[in-house]
Amino acid sequence: MKNILFFASDERSTKEIYNIVLEVENSNSFNYVFLHTDSIKTVSPKFNFSEFSLSSNLDSFTDTVFFDFLGCSLPFTPDVVVLTRENWLPEKEIILGFKRLGKIVCCLENSSWFESNIKIKLELLSRQTFPTNIIDIYFEHSLWSLETKKLAGWFVGKSHITGIPKFDTLPRICKPDPKMIMVYGSMETNIRKNILKTL
Repeated sequence: MKNILFFASDERSTKEIYNIVLEVENSNSFNYVFLHTDSIKTVSPKFNFSEFSLSSNLDSFTDTVFFDFLGCSLPFTPDVVVLTRENWLPEKEIILGFKRLGKIVCCLENSSWFESNIKIKLELLSRQTFPTNIIDIYFEHSLWSLETKKLAGWFVGKSHITGIPKFDTLPRICKPDPKMIMVYGSMETNIRKNILKTL
């Protein structure tokens, strides 16, 4: 049975990965550990382990393995590591640490890419720097999002379309509304003002 480590260094990452953890738990096909925090700020288990929680589908941890780059012990050496923030610390250190051990590292896309603009091109350039460029697999939201990234210069072989785990269950919870409005969120002030004006 494969061993998976899910890692989240802030509250947002925890919420983004949570539904995948539930699916893995329900499938009962893998051993997993979910090392996560509800901190609004990014924290590292290496320096702030008290802010992290560890959940798992294992009944007990009889043997543990210490990882210095992670700053804590796990009940196994993971075969696969899943995270969502690839260009920041502590994730960069964790990516490098597990890749040095020959493990598969996967990144869950935390946003959809709707247009190929300079911001996206710069994001993709940053992903070509070490150690971000050694991530094995990116889980994409949609074909549309992947096609947009390809226009910006993305190397396609690393992407697998999986949907949006954080939101895929929404139609089950609420009734679909044909009058639904999709809001394009952006950090650019002028775009936000135009969106608010249009709404």
